[in-house]
Amino acid sequence: MDNSVYLGVWTNWSRGPVLGLTLTTTRERGNLLLVLTAFFISFVATRLWKIFCLALHRSYSTSEPRDTVHHQQQVILRNSSSPESGILSLLRLIIAYRSSLKGRLIRRLTPVLLAILLLTGFTVAGGYSSSISSSIGDEALARSDNCALIDSSTTISSFNLWAAYSSKRIADATQYAQHCYTNASAGMPECQKYVVDKIATNITNTSAPCPFEEQVCQTKENILLDTGYIDSHESLGINAQGGERFAFRYVLHCAPLKTNGYTTTISLDNGTWAAYHYGTSKSGTSDNRTVRPFTYAARDIREQYDITGYDHLQEKRYLLGQVLFCTIHSLTRIAYAATSAVGSVTIDGKPHPDYEIMPISELTRSDGDVAIVFLVGNGVQFLERTDDAWYRATAKSAFIGNGQTTGETQTYRPTEAASPMGCVQQWQWCNLAYPKDVGCGPLASQNDAVEGAAPLFNLTSQDLGATWENGSTPVGTRLTWPLRVTLLSGSHIVYLLNNLGGKALTSQDRFYSGVQFPIPNNQWQQDVTFWWKTALSLIQAAFVETVYASTDTQLDPLRRPPLNEEDEKMCRSQARAPAMNKRSVWLT
Repeated sequence: MDNSVYLGVWTNWSRGPVLGLTLTTTRERGNLLLVLTAFFISFVATRLWKIFCLALHRSYSTSEPRDTVHHQQQVILRNSSSPESGILSLLRLIIAYRSSLKGRLIRRLTPVLLAILLLTGFTVAGGYSSSISSSIGDEALARSDNCALIDSSTTISSFNLWAAYSSKRIADATQYAQHCYTNASAGMPECQKYVVDKIATNITNTSAPCPFEEQVCQTKENILLDTGYIDSHESLGINAQGGERFAFRYVLHCAPLKTNGYTTTISLDNGTWAAYHYGTSKSGTSDNRTVRPFTYAARDIREQYDITGYDHLQEKRYLLGQVLFCTIHSLTRIAYAATSAVGSVTIDGKPHPDYEIMPISELTRSDGDVAIVFLVGNGVQFLERTDDAWYRATAKSAFIGNGQTTGETQTYRPTEAASPMGCVQQWQWCNLAYPKDVGCGPLASQNDAVEGAAPLFNLTSQDLGATWENGSTPVGTRLTWPLRVTLLSGSHIVYLLNNLGGKALTSQDRFYSGVQFPIPNNQWQQDVTFWWKTALSLIQAAFVETVYASTDTQLDPLRRPPLNEEDEKMCRSQARAPAMNKRSVWLT
């Protein structure tokens, strides 16, 4: 990536049209330019001193008789070649005639003072000449011939390629979030890939109210995370003038859910299952949907914890969801697979009937998309009781030992077969050509946020179309291009958790061989915060990675190049940092 930056003159709009005028060149040429700049400064200093001497000589010239000092001073001004030689000659003159200059010393010192100021100024300028390469940081303008979005496909082989590519991106974003979305990350080399090390979170409220109807939430202290307005230029590095920028906002609001009154037991040939009724769920293609009368099902808690011995414990791992698939006509045909979350999509203020779930009224939000995340203990033993509202490991379980020490330890397990958490996601899009109080669409579900903001970008629902791609005007592209980039970033919480599975839990840092070591009572909030940071990291990466789309030819069926000239312009406007082998020089 460091070899794919624009070389030449461009304007960094962070500093305006004048101070932002920038030249990006190779480091070798940049070093040569700095040496030449220092030499040029000294050359200019000598010529400017000559101009000062001429001006002073003319101002002191007169047809009236003057003393010897006057004529000597005029000779020095006429013949001194540099400020330092002029200072030395003038000081010698003043010292030699100091006794006869009483009352006129200040006037005689004027050329000396001017020479000192000139010499000092240009010496400082020469010393700071190297700073012109860092006066705007190491930002460079990204440039690549591979600008493209990588999208999924309907064929199985292409989908598998996309899944592998997406999984690698999420793994990278997870590592970046762990290292760079911390208070101690400033200055770390691995955190200097983008114009900012992290997208700031404007609001972190760990005592937020229930995001749904209050009776369905497990606790009154829930978590709300809000980016505030993410400026496309300042935070994402899309280099543009103030009136050509956009902003978007992302809000995540989560709460553990009550299970009492929302659970039934299902007995099948292969065991007993707990079914959770937070809405009906669907699976299959749009032409052949299977509708289930429950959202999710997990094996009975007693069957999950039917374990004997420490060796069997080592195989136990958390499941973020163990979804039960069955036909609508019979519950005797069953299979299950690990997943993380299920979600609904809100369109025109109502849940879309053809999506994954149709939530119950208590969980319905007209101004956001709903996701439900299920945590399954799956035999994991807790070394200590935890009252965390999502993990809920308060029931006594087996006594275990590690086979190396004497004695056994009382462990604990969850009280529920699965523990649900409900989340609401909201988005908002703004055209920064307008004041923020009138230039933003509604804070709403993903679909409604886009539709509500479209008129601010001179677009209609018909202009956007079903794929939200038609924004061929400069204004329209400020919505459609970033929208497509963020949609394909993998940052949506449902997709993110389905990909990460158990790795999405920060409690894994204190997990070993099927045993969960002590965790705090706000562990679930730490988990949600980690999902949030990973999602923001994916958004950061998506804009730069779109410019440098993978050159793997296997991904060619998934490649979606810019649709028009305005999309190309957005690609050419992407700034990034640092340019490790380049040098950006301030030209003004």
